Amino acid sequence: MDANDELGLALQAIQDAWTQGAAPPPQLPGSPENQEKLARILADLLSAQSFALAIAKGDLTPSLKAQGLMAGSLKEARDQLERREHELLQANARLLAEAAERKQAEEELRAREHELRMITDNIPVFIAYVDAELRYRFVNKKYVEGFGLDYKEIIGKHVREVLGEAYYGRAAPLMQAALAGQEISFESTLDLPRLGTRWLSINYVPEVAGHGQGGGVYVLVLDITDRKRTEDALRESEERFRQLVEQLPVFVYRGAVADRRLAYASPQIEPLLGIPPEEWMADPTGTWIEHVHPGDRDRAWAADRRSHATGEPFREEYRFVARDGRVVWVRDEAVIVRDAAGQKLYLQGIMLDITERKAAEEAVRESEARLRQMTSSMREAIWLRDTRTLEVLYVNPAYEELWGRTCESLYQDPRSFLDAVHPEDKERVMQAIQKQYQGIFFNQEYRIVRPDGSFRWIWGRTFPIRDEAGQLFRITAIAEDVTERKQMEQAEREQRLLAEALRDTAAALNSTLDLDEVLGRILSNIGRVVPHDAAEVMLIDPAQGTARIVRSAGYDRIGPDVQAAVLALRLPVAKAANLRQIMDTRQPFIIDDVRAFPDWVEIPGTQWIRANLAAPIQIRGSVIGFLSLNSATPGFFTQDHAERLRAFADPGRHRHRERAAV
Repeated sequence: MDANDELGLALQAIQDAWTQGAAPPPQLPGSPENQEKLARILADLLSAQSFALAIAKGDLTPSLKAQGLMAGSLKEARDQLERREHELLQANARLLAEAAERKQAEEELRAREHELRMITDNIPVFIAYVDAELRYRFVNKKYVEGFGLDYKEIIGKHVREVLGEAYYGRAAPLMQAALAGQEISFESTLDLPRLGTRWLSINYVPEVAGHGQGGGVYVLVLDITDRKRTEDALRESEERFRQLVEQLPVFVYRGAVADRRLAYASPQIEPLLGIPPEEWMADPTGTWIEHVHPGDRDRAWAADRRSHATGEPFREEYRFVARDGRVVWVRDEAVIVRDAAGQKLYLQGIMLDITERKAAEEAVRESEARLRQMTSSMREAIWLRDTRTLEVLYVNPAYEELWGRTCESLYQDPRSFLDAVHPEDKERVMQAIQKQYQGIFFNQEYRIVRPDGSFRWIWGRTFPIRDEAGQLFRITAIAEDVTERKQMEQAEREQRLLAEALRDTAAALNSTLDLDEVLGRILSNIGRVVPHDAAEVMLIDPAQGTARIVRSAGYDRIGPDVQAAVLALRLPVAKAANLRQIMDTRQPFIIDDVRAFPDWVEIPGTQWIRANLAAPIQIRGSVIGFLSLNSATPGFFTQDHAERLRAFADPGRHRHRERAAV
């Protein structure tokens, strides 16, 4: 039944009461909402009924009084209803506000939990939280992955179930101590399903550290396996170094750069001077200078101070007075070992007993030569290699100076020195290395490229070391820097080639009057001493003030049309900045990049030209033309190239310099 039907039934009931003169029903039909409307209608009807009866009886007073009472009651009810409605609206608003605040707090809590999870899941540390019953309540991603389990396989589980009975037996007392408020730190190994046996640094931090019993324990675990392996490798390296050094017939020492305090002194010092290594290490400088021969003391001390001040290697031959009174000649060499950044690491030195060499220097020439080779090689890179394991047993600091790489890199990868070999030399070097295991030992000159891009020429040699059975078991390698010698040889070859080319050009000038043949010989000979991609000879037409190309080389490879365009070119000398400068200075002119040169004239088909070198052709001091070379590589030509080209362009000047040199 809808509201209109309810209203209709109520009105019908009131109407029946009205016509019968009876009171309206005490309970009006319909919903509470319609009852308020009906109450208003009833009030109006009652007022009208009372008013009508009053008129009929001639007495309006009671009716008016009843109407006033009715109206007052209805107004009071409406006011109370409005107050209750207002109170309900206020209460509802408060409930809505509290719900919104609670929702915001829950969202902020979830955001903080997500942020914490993101942080803990992205740091390289195993993190967990266990409660007072040693059950997991939180683990991060690293912890889950390390144990090869899922979150649900850990959360809520007892520590014993995750760690295993054996490891739990060791960890439980420490966890109990942490629950009692004590911070625990220790290192241990643990077999992890996905990672194998790992070294771990473990910390148990009580939830309320330092305030008695806490609610649980935070577990922080760092994987230190790599650090442990490095420490083991360092100890093994130090042991190998010690074993090697203590077998050599030299006294080896190593110490701090600043105060010369020694970290190591090999036992050979005792048979050499009768001084135990421990005594030598206790006061290295004082013990050293005390036993230097009085006749050499000032010189040795001055050399030591100079080396200490400048950082230069210390290399001296001087005499010691041993504890038993013997005079011992030593060759003392010390160098500062630096890291890849050039920072000082430590002082490394050796003392070699050269007493016999000094005593028999004149009589035993062969021994003298061997000792001289030994002392000179100390400036070269030397390393010792085991032929069975192929590991490097020792490498001296000169390796770092030559290769620009650390000695440690060679220890870790004995073939890493090959990484620096020039690509054009690598195959030859590797073939020669393989042959040494067939008894043909290495003796090669090759180039290496250092990390800074510079290169060195190396003369590499290897020497066999055989055991008592005659079997090869060690190989000593020596690498000597011969860059200066190779540069001198190259310069001599180039000078000889230049002289031959100039002689051939002079012969052509003296043997024929055919200009085209002479120019062809000139361009051919220039190609032998100055590399280029194309060249031309230009002669100046004084009447026109232009330079005309009379002979070219290299353009025919591009095409006949390009060569024809080149030969047809006429350049106004006054308008070409490079030719004008050559005319004014009588000097060669280099254009590193023709595209950046404003006056460059580009011939169709020659867009590939990037660099140009030109020199004046002079006869009796007058410029009659130009020799011009082109390259496809920007910045290709050098001053050395310019001087060689100038020798062709002005042969009279070159002959004058040769006579002056003689």
